[in-house]
Amino acid sequence: DTVNNDEYRLTPIRAKAATIEFYSSEEVNLATFTAGDDNRWMVRITTEHTGFVWFLGFLVQDDITEPFQPRPNKVTLVANDGLGSLKEVTPTDANGLVPRGYYSPIQYLYYCLQLTGLDLDIVLINSVREVSNPNVPYMQSCVLDAKTFQAEIGAVEDAYTSIEKLLKEQCILTQYNGQWWVVRLSELKGEAAHQAYVYRGGAFIGNRDAAMTRRIGFAESMYL
Repeated sequence: DTVNNDEYRLTPIRAKAATIEFYSSEEVNLATFTAGDDNRWMVRITTEHTGFVWFLGFLVQDDITEPFQPRPNKVTLVANDGLGSLKEVTPTDANGLVPRGYYSPIQYLYYCLQLTGLDLDIVLINSVREVSNPNVPYMQSCVLDAKTFQAEIGAVEDAYTSIEKLLKEQCILTQYNGQWWVVRLSELKGEAAHQAYVYRGGAFIGNRDAAMTRRIGFAESMYL
């Protein structure tokens, strides 16, 4: 499910969560998943045959529940993609230091998204370009001073707020098929293919056509 607790409909960050239920036994129950840190258990939901990845994330231990009754009981597991947790952390660069100097928007976005614990490629669909560099998305060609993301002198804004500042009302950020997708809202219209630019580690690795619609067969199975 896409999670949006913001009353503002154009909020750029569209987090995802997954709820999984099963009946417990003496061997597998609530205690199986509540030991260790939140990021101990990764959840991957895919479709049979196509391999399409519907969700990647980690279990949230505080949200795991099981009735205090004789087993078997329904155990509810909740996983999220970590975007909500970015409100509690500040970005760091490749050396684990507070970013200083100048970065492209896509590089700074990568530093923020790394804090989710998911090291995923970023797919960018945005036709806005610099006049002097018409073949490259502006999020790759332009640079920003890291001071743009200071709440006050010497204090860096949290990663969530930084992403909101980067994308504003122009784009949305969400997880799609095991990647982070950043899509300009005006380019969601119609079913025509768009040019998608792919980044790994904040660096450009290639581009391809990307359709904005997807259909699956009703009889396909989904696997965890």
